[in-house]
Amino acid sequence: MSEMQQLFDSWAENYDRQVAKEEFPLLGYEETLSTILRLADVGSGQRILDVGTGTGNLLERIRTRGCEFWGIDFSPKMLEIAQEKLPSAHFVCADLTPGIPQEVAGSFDVILSAYTFHEFDTPTKLKLVAGLVDRLRDGGRLLIGDVAFETAAGLAAARKEYAKWWEEEDYWIAERDLPELIDRGYEASFHRISFCGGIFRINRRSSGTPS
Repeated sequence: MSEMQQLFDSWAENYDRQVAKEEFPLLGYEETLSTILRLADVGSGQRILDVGTGTGNLLERIRTRGCEFWGIDFSPKMLEIAQEKLPSAHFVCADLTPGIPQEVAGSFDVILSAYTFHEFDTPTKLKLVAGLVDRLRDGGRLLIGDVAFETAAGLAAARKEYAKWWEEEDYWIAERDLPELIDRGYEASFHRISFCGGIFRINRRSSGTPS
C-alpha cells in the first residue's frame, strides 16, 4: 500500500466531519456537490460512475433515484464506508492514474467526480478526462468538481493568503484549462462556486467522440 493510500485510509473515519467544516481549500464543498448533481440531471435507470468516490458523499445524495451506481477509489477504508451507505452500488478499489480499471465495464450516462482531480498533474488530468469521455454514452456528461481557480492570479493570491495551509498540488486554472478542453473538441464549461472551487462540465456530443 502506498503512502498516499495509507493517508486516505487514516482519514476515512473522520472524512465526512472534516469536509463539513468547509475550510480552505474545500470552501463551498456542499454547494459544489449539490451543483454537480443539478448539472448532472440524473434520471431513473441511468448508469452513474463516481470517480474518486471516497466515502460515497455524492452518490448518497441520489441513492433513491433508481440508478445503477459505480464508484472507484484507491482507499479501501473509504470504500468500506461508501458501501455501508450504498449497499447495492458497485465499488472498485483502484488507482486512477493508469486510467479506468477493467473491472468497471460498459458505458455511462453520467460520470461524476468531486475533489479528486487536483491529486493529478495536468497531463494525467487530461488523459483521464479523455478516458472518461470515451466511457460516456451519446449525449452523456462528465461533471468534475474540484479545487479550481478562475485565473493564475487568483491561485497566486490564494497561495499567499493561505500560505499556512497551502499544499503545492496541480490545481485547475479555468483560464488555462478550459480552452485546452475546448481545443480538444469537448463541449466544456466552467461553473465557479467559490474563489477556490468550481465545476467543469464536459458533454459528449451525440455525433461521436471528440478528437
